[in-house]
Amino acid sequence: MLASQGEYERGRLWLERAAEAGDSDAMDVLGVVLASQGEYERARPWLERAAEAGNATAMAMLGVVLVGQGEYEQARSWLERAAEADDLYVAGILRKTSWRVLRWILPRKRA
Repeated sequence: MLASQGEYERGRLWLERAAEAGDSDAMDVLGVVLASQGEYERARPWLERAAEAGNATAMAMLGVVLVGQGEYEQARSWLERAAEADDLYVAGILRKTSWRVLRWILPRKRA
């Protein structure tokens, strides 16, 4: 919320505090914020922690980050787990994932 009001750095600080305290939603959002700034190496651990805690959105976003890093097997695993969560928001993330990635994942899913 603070970030949307133009207080980006202050909002990020609060996100970091909440994430460090173990809030998986904050971990997810912080990971997305960092990834959107191209800070994939900093984003990945937060997304991993949130995904491992069962956060389906983080699973999907981690999959997207891993695709960007060329780690397709890990990406596929997280994207499949996210898809199994049956969450509409996650479905939107997966739908926006590039067609190239989906072409790579889907044939393996059917096998």
